[in-house]
Amino acid sequence: LTYLLNLLMSSIWWGAMSQADELDAIRQTLAAYNMAGDRFRLEELAASFLEEGVLETPTATWRGRTEIVAGLSRRGADQGPRPTVVRHHLTTSKLDLTGPDTAEGRTYFIVFTDIGPDHAGHYQDRLRKAGGAWLFEHRSVRIDWISEASLFRALKAAHDARRAAHTIGIPHYIM
Repeated sequence: LTYLLNLLMSSIWWGAMSQADELDAIRQTLAAYNMAGDRFRLEELAASFLEEGVLETPTATWRGRTEIVAGLSRRGADQGPRPTVVRHHLTTSKLDLTGPDTAEGRTYFIVFTDIGPDHAGHYQDRLRKAGGAWLFEHRSVRIDWISEASLFRALKAAHDARRAAHTIGIPHYIM
């Protein structure tokens, strides 16, 4: 009987994920989103969101996986050539478990393209654990800097308009 109780207790103990394990699982979601986006695998990128998840960018907001894929698929002729290389590098990240199945985080990134450093910013995320996986409930993309030679022209235009709309004297990193 003692053996069975110990076996049961050890399976309960080892079956539960620790806080560090949960945070690592969230980091895997962050990485999966960027790696899929870099390769223009939009279905994979959208799979990192809840079915009703929201992706908010400086140029648009999309709700639901289908809308996210459709929105990211659009690239007009006025956008210029598509980069041949896109690599998002995640840097400083602060993640907090806000409940057993909810988390929030802020992660800085820099994007390299054919021109070198193209733009940088941060993600503001709300995640929820569903079906054993951490998925984005809401991801907000904020651009803090963008190269004059950026290959993401619509992003550059949105960033420039946002900066121009703010009062002179307010540092851009506060916005």
